[in-house]
Amino acid sequence: DIRLGGLTYTSDAVNPPSVNYGLLIRGKVSGSGVHPGIVGHALVVGGTGHATTIDNGIGVTGTVSASGYGADSYGLSLLAGASTPRLDVNGSLTAATTAYVTSTTSGSTTTYSSQSGKATALFIDSGASLPVLTIGANHAISAAATGSASSATAIIDKSGTLTSITNNGGIGATITATDANADGVADTITGTPTALDLSANTSGVSISQVDTAPDDDTIAAPYIAGQILFGSGNDSLTSDGGSIVGNVVWGDGTGTFSLTDKAVYLGQMTSNGDIAVNIDSGSSAGLLSGTSLKFSTLHVGSDATLSIGLATATPTAAPLIGSGAATFDDGATLNLSSDKIIPTPVTYPIMTASSISLGELSTASLEGHIPYLYHADLVLNYAKPEFDAVFRLK
Repeated sequence: DIRLGGLTYTSDAVNPPSVNYGLLIRGKVSGSGVHPGIVGHALVVGGTGHATTIDNGIGVTGTVSASGYGADSYGLSLLAGASTPRLDVNGSLTAATTAYVTSTTSGSTTTYSSQSGKATALFIDSGASLPVLTIGANHAISAAATGSASSATAIIDKSGTLTSITNNGGIGATITATDANADGVADTITGTPTALDLSANTSGVSISQVDTAPDDDTIAAPYIAGQILFGSGNDSLTSDGGSIVGNVVWGDGTGTFSLTDKAVYLGQMTSNGDIAVNIDSGSSAGLLSGTSLKFSTLHVGSDATLSIGLATATPTAAPLIGSGAATFDDGATLNLSSDKIIPTPVTYPIMTASSISLGELSTASLEGHIPYLYHADLVLNYAKPEFDAVFRLK
């Protein structure tokens, strides 16, 4: 077995960290699969069949990066047997992969072949343990893939041990389309950029995003870009400032979703358990068509905005299904849109709840809060209770 104890600093140490990490990376660690098909690993802990313990956690104030060419890449991998109480990223943790394209020509026919990979910045394998992750302001964990069949995941936890994530910087995943067959048209992206895959967790995960310097233009607002996958536990996703862009799959547990201090969310949400939803203090949430969110309570504050995309393919399914109260404070804004043209008048259920309070929202017209092509009325049915939107062309 291997154990790295926490570093001890003398009184005259220059800029010692606040935590005596067992492993502190201040410089640069990189692993590049230069040749096609060679997996790139920057830093691997564990996976030897023996316990590998790092006391007090891992700190990254420098750069950890991995790249692959027609192959997978992993920035930091915690494999079976690896255990550390925390990971603090106040630097950069990245992974990237680029598709490897070859061609063969026979006569006048050219055949193209593309070899893709997956980029994973932080990989926590089954049998490893990392309960706490923090990302500092202006720092990030990110994964980028180039190639339409490639995939990118910033963080994946297969151990189910990651329960607390504090993001003051960035968590992001991107996939860039390519034209592998050289026909002049970008190929359809088949992968999904994933910011956080926490689907193995059964105990619950808390994700807290905080803009620590909202008035300082030199410090970027925090962000999460890419889908978020929760497990079967009771989870929490809160953003105090900053942005979250990507679909959220809540899984089977209950949860909390809160936006405050001008935070922004855009994506599709689905859940099996009830989620307590709070959109307040100048924040806005855009729920794309295909959303099917069960909620225990829903609150939209006086200067907050809720925008809902309606799915024309399922006009009888409400995107929001509540077991508790839905409340729109006076001054709250509701925007509605559809994913396709609505040629004939249609009544869309918007939400059901145990009680619905619309505040000052007009039930006569949504002019200015729907696409200009339409006229729409809100109809509140107190008996169910449910409120619907009646759409028709002008």
